[in-house]
Amino acid sequence: MGYKKGLNAELTLTNNTVSLSLQNLRTGDFGLVVIKQDGTGNRYLILPMGSLISNDSGGSLALSTAPNAVDLVSFYYNGQFLFWDVRGYH
Repeated sequence: MGYKKGLNAELTLTNNTVSLSLQNLRTGDFGLVVIKQDGTGNRYLILPMGSLISNDSGGSLALSTAPNAVDLVSFYYNGQFLFWDVRGYH
C-alpha cells in the first residue's frame, strides 16, 4: 500500500498469511484499511516492522477469521512507530 494510492485501502486476504507493507509514510499520517477474509477464511495478516497494536493481542491483529468477514483497521504513524487498532465489522 503506497502513499500515492491514498491512506485508505481495501485488502482481501487470499493466502494463508499476507504481509502488509506501507510505504512513503510521513509523520502524522493516518488511515483506514478494510481487511476482508476470502470465502475460505482463517487468513492472517503480518504487519510491518515497528507496528504497535492497541488491543495488546500479543503482537498480532485480532482479525475476524470467518469466511467473508470484514474488519476495519486504523493506523497512525508518529514518525517512528505505526499504531494499529481493529474494529470488527463482519
